[in-house]
Amino acid sequence: DRTIAMADTGADNWEQRIFLPIYDQANWYADGTPHTLPDDFYSSEYFIDKAIEFIDSNQSSDQPFFAYIPFQAVHTPVQAPKEYSDRYAGVYDKGWSVMREKRRQAAIAKGVIPADSQVKVTPGTPDWNESTDEQKRYDARRMEVYAGMVDAMDAHIGRLMSYLESIDEYDNTIFIFTSDNGAAEIENDWKLFESSGIYRGMKRDPYEGGIRVPLIAWHPKKIKANTSSDQIGYFADFLPTIADLAGVDPIVKVDGVSISSVLHGKGNKIKERYLYWEFYEKKGWRATRFGKWKAIQKNMHKGDQGAIEVYDLENDPSEKNDISSLNSKVLKKAKRIFEEAHVPSEHYVWKFLNKGDIEVYNK
Repeated sequence: DRTIAMADTGADNWEQRIFLPIYDQANWYADGTPHTLPDDFYSSEYFIDKAIEFIDSNQSSDQPFFAYIPFQAVHTPVQAPKEYSDRYAGVYDKGWSVMREKRRQAAIAKGVIPADSQVKVTPGTPDWNESTDEQKRYDARRMEVYAGMVDAMDAHIGRLMSYLESIDEYDNTIFIFTSDNGAAEIENDWKLFESSGIYRGMKRDPYEGGIRVPLIAWHPKKIKANTSSDQIGYFADFLPTIADLAGVDPIVKVDGVSISSVLHGKGNKIKERYLYWEFYEKKGWRATRFGKWKAIQKNMHKGDQGAIEVYDLENDPSEKNDISSLNSKVLKKAKRIFEEAHVPSEHYVWKFLNKGDIEVYNK
């Protein structure tokens, strides 16, 4: 096993330094020992350099390889080589409101969302037309840099694919690309691109804008190009899926199931189950998804008897209309799931209530 890892919650993409004043330094490790970054470091490029190096060093092995590449893109701080950002000059000059509507229409045209879907605008979103010209130029450039950072990451992923082609491993490799949460709220990064799209909320929220992310999978000659699935999954499905594809048993038991048959288009959707989340920030919340229904209970720090919101995600993906008062049967099922899924733990604490935590997490 080989590793290159940054051990903190985020760091600069150009230099070995922090971006939040909560650490003394950016702690990088290579194969478990402290590591100093090279002078020509750029995060997306460096991660792919190391991935290629690690794979190349094991070419003589007849065992399958697993490469986990946790890009810093596009986590704060948003930074990109100028040649990538400049490709998007002027693209975002009309602002996020226009962009939001274009994306809504494009999603409707592709059948991703219902034709009558409306946008739940994230609270705090400024009116682009009320910004000064200087502020508009600044925000448009921020979006250009964000796009450049994504473009640079994509280009370096392409380098990895080209390398795998050169060693005749491309057709035998499955690529899975996804994100860990919705748009960031720190420094208002969620404004960039109207990143939540039609979805309500952002990172740390129980709404779809906080927990719903896309997944792109590619397995040359095995996954048909330009196909899609509305299969619902979550990260616990990753280990069983990868183990299934590799023809081995998972080394530990997890709640997830393999979705390999869905990826390869060889079977029906996996058996319906409910998904459940708990989170300690934002005053504490929990949520469940079962079928087309989504239920959310907030303000958990004040107890577990608060109101439960219910949404029909099939017809209301933006979670604009709480229908808990109209569907007692669904509400009853949500309560049962909450009672069944929660597992008390002596180690489970509502972290942000501890003295000294950053108050932004409690807003």
